[in-house]
Amino acid sequence: MPGLFDGTRFQRPVTCEVCEKPMAECQCPRDASGTVLLPNQQTAVIRMEKRPGGKVVTVAEGLDPKASDMEGLLKKLKVRCAAGGTVEKGRMEVQGDHRQVVGEVLRGEGYRVKVR
Repeated sequence: MPGLFDGTRFQRPVTCEVCEKPMAECQCPRDASGTVLLPNQQTAVIRMEKRPGGKVVTVAEGLDPKASDMEGLLKKLKVRCAAGGTVEKGRMEVQGDHRQVVGEVLRGEGYRVKVR
């Protein structure tokens, strides 16, 4: 990626607007359009769903799948809840009613949370 003032003695690389590191070194979470989307700018909606056969699942949705490490978050949730789970259609599902625990974990990661 060419930098500002490319080819002159004032040349410098393009930097991230949040961490001010060169774009090649930036680790800031970005959405599909390339805009920085930090956890505190995302709201997770947590609710419980009843499935056929009486099964209960806690669903966390509303997070950007590109800017959030949903697989990493789900791994933390599964360990903390001692339950199985999956990421489907841009939402995380944990087996059982674990709304409060899921909310605590996501708040600890910096996300805004609404529990329903």
